[in-house]
Amino acid sequence: MIRSRDASSILAMQLASLAINGLQPNLPASTSLSVGLLQLQAHCSTAYALQPQEPLCLRPNKSLVKEGGSDPLDYIYIYKNEGDSARAIPRHWHYIGFGLSDIHNYQLLYYLDAITRLRNPIYASSTPPMQQLYPLPGSTAEKLSGFGFELTFRVRCDSQQSWTQEPPKWPGQVMQALARYVFQSKNVFKVGDHAAWNCSLDGNDESRIEHMLMTLDPQLKEAETSVGRVVFIQLVGVCQEELQAAREWNVRGILDIMKERIETGGEYFVSDMRRGETIFELEPENLDRVNAGIREMGSDLTLVSAKHKFSASKPNWYKEAENLQASQIDGVNLENESLLPSASAFITTSAVSCAERGNFLTMPRSESHLTISHDYQQSSGTRNPSRMSYESESALMVENAELVDTRYYDSLYLLLNYESAKILPVVLNGRLAHKRHFTYQSFKGDLLTTFVPEGTAIESLVSCEQTFARKGVWLQIFVSNELRQLMLEEVKNICNEETAATLPKNYSWPEHKLFITVVQDVTD
Repeated sequence: MIRSRDASSILAMQLASLAINGLQPNLPASTSLSVGLLQLQAHCSTAYALQPQEPLCLRPNKSLVKEGGSDPLDYIYIYKNEGDSARAIPRHWHYIGFGLSDIHNYQLLYYLDAITRLRNPIYASSTPPMQQLYPLPGSTAEKLSGFGFELTFRVRCDSQQSWTQEPPKWPGQVMQALARYVFQSKNVFKVGDHAAWNCSLDGNDESRIEHMLMTLDPQLKEAETSVGRVVFIQLVGVCQEELQAAREWNVRGILDIMKERIETGGEYFVSDMRRGETIFELEPENLDRVNAGIREMGSDLTLVSAKHKFSASKPNWYKEAENLQASQIDGVNLENESLLPSASAFITTSAVSCAERGNFLTMPRSESHLTISHDYQQSSGTRNPSRMSYESESALMVENAELVDTRYYDSLYLLLNYESAKILPVVLNGRLAHKRHFTYQSFKGDLLTTFVPEGTAIESLVSCEQTFARKGVWLQIFVSNELRQLMLEEVKNICNEETAATLPKNYSWPEHKLFITVVQDVTD
């Protein structure tokens, strides 16, 4: 990470160092440090060529790349879009982020830093190495700029008075938080993904818009730059019921319904934070459309980023939840602190919940309350939710997994936070029942837990004889048809308020030697 020096000074220093040693680096064709930014700005300006004034720009105090700050997006431009009533597009602000793609040709600096270290020992000993912020160009078949995408957001303007004032800043904060997730986890977003925010996006407790679906920005789409391709992925604010429908079916189907009405954003998927009715309340027949799709296709939900842990032997978190449940059954006074789970195992205090549901502009989101989900893309037939994850539905393989021994377990204990556990009914009914697997991936990428259904045609490590296996970071759980039915019966009501109030809670299937503990949060 570049600290205290700007990119141009580092480039000059490295080139000078090479010149002193009589060496000329074999530089890429494009050496302009801002070529990516300039080309993306030009691409966006084309969409707003008739707009007389320059767009507003939100900039962080410190950017992740240049000054070692915590906000990865160097710029967030805000254009005014008048909309089009004939196409059910309301007037709105259009937020466009820059920084997930390599807008400053950081990869060139990283390249120069590496070769300078090899050729100049004095430079290597006196200067800390640069961090590898973006995936290496050779790690994917297509040439991508940085992570290969940028985020956008469209927010409806409610009144003429608001239109003449400064646009709200909270969309930029949401975009920065999602960008931080990408830089920290190295998981990329794709069209068809969704994020459970679990709190109104603008911090207003009266708003029902608490989650986001992801689609291709209908105006910007994608751009080819000198440093690689960039796709513009638009965030679309949705209600809890719409998120759940997207999980049980797919994001594409829900967005197709939303674009039919101006209340739900029209063709440009404009988010209205004051929207009080879901797509099912606006048109009840939409529920039949979704249910028909679920019956025919099942769920496209492939992978969810979630904090979780596992153990092959009975762990403390299971014992503590077991003791707490026993005390509840026996009517023991739960105010006795000795009966409560230890803070080191999980967090359930009301203070944490209140803070997480507070004003987003002043309180950062917790990873455990931000659930990122990835869908399998029917159109392409492949899905690559992460460059370190599996490459398609055809194989459950970890990169370089052949170098790691496979370990098999007789029993398995799994610890899930509540937000991740609420997806279990969808996993069992929408994925495994259709012979399609599902994966929980840790935010750090050090654990991927895949449920493998009986009868699947894909290659896997597990079977009815060996039901639990781990190879590298990959943990696989075989779920027979019998176990799937038993699990569904146990967790079908996991989303209700009664379950949430009794956490932590154990779910067990002793005859299959599988045990799941659900807690409010999973600590590192």
